[in-house]
Amino acid sequence: GDIRIDNTSGKVNVDGCGGKLRLSNSYAETVVTDFNGPAEIKCSSSQVRVKNIRGNTVIKTSFKPVSFEKIGGSLDVQSQDAEITGDTVNGDCDIVTSYNPISVKNVKGQLKIRGPGCHVLVSDVQKDAFVVCSYKSVKVDRVKGNVAVKSQDSKVEITGVGGDLTIKTSYKPVTIRDVGGKLVLNGPDCTIDARDIDKDVQIVSSYKPIKVIKAG
Repeated sequence: GDIRIDNTSGKVNVDGCGGKLRLSNSYAETVVTDFNGPAEIKCSSSQVRVKNIRGNTVIKTSFKPVSFEKIGGSLDVQSQDAEITGDTVNGDCDIVTSYNPISVKNVKGQLKIRGPGCHVLVSDVQKDAFVVCSYKSVKVDRVKGNVAVKSQDSKVEITGVGGDLTIKTSYKPVTIRDVGGKLVLNGPDCTIDARDIDKDVQIVSSYKPIKVIKAG
């Protein structure tokens, strides 16, 4: 059957259950493992850890880290001032946080990240990846679809894009390797090094060196 838990200021651990989970907690760790069904977790100032969830998963929290592993459906993480780390989402993945690192790998669907003031590290996405961030570095490896990065004052490193690559950033170096589609880059005051671009290249920049090797 379904499970509903409303708690305040106490650790919650749900393990080996099923149905539909609705869980709220605050100011204490929340852990959900081996759950057979969808899960909705709403917390305030709570660390959240989830693993082996066989359904769509929604996590809302603030100020404490979120970690996930082996999500069987889609994943939606809405947070504030929280570090986000995770591995393996079988559906689409949507992450929002701020001022803390984001690290995500092995997403079978589409990935969207919005993280002002966040370091972003992404690898192994089967569909498209979209990243919006600022002031911290962005590194993306091995995306089979299109990639779009919109940033400000961020160092950007992109490797292994199956589709098109669009980047908007400023003032920091941009390094690009192995793009199967076209490259569109708007990077004022950026040192740019782009190599192995299969299709068209369009770059707008200023004041800094630009290097394009094996493109078109």
